[in-house]
This record gives sequence, C-alpha cells and structure tokens, in this order.
Amino acid sequence: MKKTLKLVLVLALALVMVFSLTACTHDCEKDGHEYVDGVCKYCGEKEPAGGGDIPDGLPVAEGKVVMYFTLKDFTFQSWTSAFLCGPMNYTADNTDFGATSVEMLHLADSDVYYYVYTVEQIEAALVDGVVNKGEYQIVLGYGPQSGVPASAQGVGGWVYKCDQETTGTDNPSWADLYTAGSQVINLGEIGFATNGQPAEPIPMDVTFEVELTTSLPEGWKLCMAGSHVGWNNTVEATEMSPKEGSDRKVWQLLVEDMYSGDYEFKLMAVKTDATDLPWANYREGAPTVTKDDGTLDYTNEKMEGVSTFYNGGIYTPFATAISFSESIFANPTVTNGTVKVVFASALSADVKVGIAGAFNGWTFAELTANSDRTEFTTGELASIENGTGFKVVVLPVDEELGWDKPNGTYFGLDGVAGAGNAKIVVTEDSTGTVVVAFAEPLVYPVVAETPAE
Repeated sequence: MKKTLKLVLVLALALVMVFSLTACTHDCEKDGHEYVDGVCKYCGEKEPAGGGDIPDGLPVAEGKVVMYFTLKDFTFQSWTSAFLCGPMNYTADNTDFGATSVEMLHLADSDVYYYVYTVEQIEAALVDGVVNKGEYQIVLGYGPQSGVPASAQGVGGWVYKCDQETTGTDNPSWADLYTAGSQVINLGEIGFATNGQPAEPIPMDVTFEVELTTSLPEGWKLCMAGSHVGWNNTVEATEMSPKEGSDRKVWQLLVEDMYSGDYEFKLMAVKTDATDLPWANYREGAPTVTKDDGTLDYTNEKMEGVSTFYNGGIYTPFATAISFSESIFANPTVTNGTVKVVFASALSADVKVGIAGAFNGWTFAELTANSDRTEFTTGELASIENGTGFKVVVLPVDEELGWDKPNGTYFGLDGVAGAGNAKIVVTEDSTGTVVVAFAEPLVYPVVAETPAE
C-alpha cells in the first residue's frame, strides 16, 4: 500500500513539473503577440495584414477594410492633416492621384491615423483594367479646419507634399498589403519632413476691383458671387460698389478674412432693387458650355493663386476692362416675379394648367388658379428674363404634366395652340412685378359648367 501511494505521489509530482515547463504564461494583450507564419504562437490569433497589433479603438468591422499608420516623431498643427492618396480612392469619373485623396481620421488619445473602406471598394480597385492597383502616398496638407478654400485643402496641387519616410521608395505599393478577407492594413510608422509643413494660413482683407469698358447704367449694379463668399446667392453679400470718381466704370468688393488659394466666381449685372441674383446677366465673353437642350450655361471664372494682392490689398481678376451685352439692359431680368396666364373663359375643374420655359429648365410646372379659374399663376420665381421663351399646356387633372400628351392643348406664339414658343412680357400691377405670359387672353374650348340653381 505504501509503495502504491509513493508511486502516485511521484507521478503527480512529475505531472506538475511537466505542466510547469509547458504552460503558457505569456500575456498577449500586455506583452504583444509573437507571430510565426502569420499566427501568434501563444494564442493562435491571425496576424493582421501589414503586421503588428491592432490599436485599441480602431473601428474594425465585418465587410470593412481599415488602413492606418502610426505617426512617428512629428506633430500635426491645428491647420494640417494627413491625406491618403492612391487608386483605392479612384472613381469611374476621376482617377486623379491628388484630387481623389481622402483625409485620414485621428484615433483619439493616440498617434494613429486611419481611413475606413468597404471590401468592395478595395477589391474593385484591385481589378486590372479598372484602375491602377499600384502605389499609395500619404501627404501632409491643409485640412477643412484650416479655413483655406477647398481648392487648397488636401494635397492642394502638391504644394505641401511631404512623402512618408520609407525604405528605398516614396510611393510604396499598397496592393500587396491587401489579401482576400483582410480587415486591417497597417501602413507602418510614418514621419514627415519637418521643413515641409504648410505655413499657418493667415486671413487677409481683400478688395476685388473690376473695370468696365463703359459706365454701368443707372438702376444697375455689379455683383460678384463665388467661392470667396461661400457661393452666397444674395445680392447683399455679393454686391460691388462704384469706385469714387470712376463714373460707374470701376466697381469694388471688399472680402474680409480671406485665405490664400484658388477661387471661382461669376460676375453679373443686377437691378438695384433685386434681392436675389439673376443667374443670366453674365459679363460679355464669359466662358460658356452648351447644355443638352441647346441653351448656354456660363461657366465659372477662375482666380488662381490668390495669395499676393496688388496695390495694398486690391486684386483685379480681369487683365483688361470688360463689358456686358446691351440686351441685358434693354430686356432686364425680373427678380421675385410671377408668371400669369389669363384665359378668356373660366376653365372647368377637371383640367389643370402647366407652364415650361427657360426659367424652370423647360420642365412643366403646375399653375395655381384664382377663384373663378380665369387666371393661373406660378409661385414667385427668382429670375425671369424679359423675352424668355415658354409654352403653356392644359391637361385633364388626372394626367401627368409633360410634353406630347395626346389629351393636352399646347399654347405657344401669340397664344395659338401648337405654334412656336411664346415670349415673356414684363408688366407692373398693383401687387408689384408680374410676368405676363400672353398679350391677349387664351381661348380654350372647354368652359366651366354653369352651377345648377
């Protein structure tokens, strides 16, 4: 019995010794994983693409791919940020390496910066023939919080390009970092050149000055809308003032707290009593494009590199004096007016009236009837030019407004059904400016029924 007990004790002691020699005392969470062939030798966890532990708080999720880097020996200023450039950001319409860059997000209380993609985005960018699946780059540039215009944010024309420090190349291949099913891609520790940081953007007060070839007629003023005023569409924010002694040939606009960068704008002539901008009275010779409906669309002017202001803060966007078409002043644009269509006889309640013209993109909009259904009007329109073409249609109430309806009657030139486009005529009445659609009341064959006694 004693021999048996001794044998059991010896075996138990041996098992304890073996267990003590083989048990894992490594704390992966505290001491980090040790990967062998992509698997932690202690806990068996799979090594993330790019290597290294996943930082706490990184938004890892099924179906998402997170690319991140750890900032090394560098501090971002309050006006700067890191931008990730590369084919993973390309779209079907834009494969510009810089313009498609994305601002990386800061992981709170860490030196980690990251951006989240979907698996579909990454895998689509890896397909040959769709986009280049080669290199990426991390760039230091102005962030949205800097106050500079959008054209100067991000890579901003590569003015503030700072390549990440890598071994042997500035633009590493990112395609090799992603494998099927990868959720996290570690771009490594990255530092930036300390002498290449964007300078702090300093806002300046800038006066824009425009010279005309002839004096602007009385009753008119110039407005300058654009990204320098956040594309504010009101006259109040964009109106210029005539320069003293210039006989209304030179006009100025002061913009306070403006940052250096590229801007776009549109210059237009506006009636002095206007409150909203008439997007039709552009300067003569302004760049244009032809739209699908054959009408012209005036593209934006460019103010490139507005960083050096001449003559004590005055910036002149045009090298030479400019002019406006005389037709603008002969056929003024009506602001905040309504279009009125008058019928010779009251229309029955089973029909409705629509109008389409250049002022609403040639899409039929329904008009509102007065109490006796002889007058039909639009809502208040921001901008209608005298002489603008249009057509009116009368349709059954249960039919959708539109073109080429078999049950519709289309009124055009001189109020004749089926004729060419009519022309807007501007008049005044007791309620203010009204845009009259036809000189004479329209004659529609359906007359409202007489109410039964």
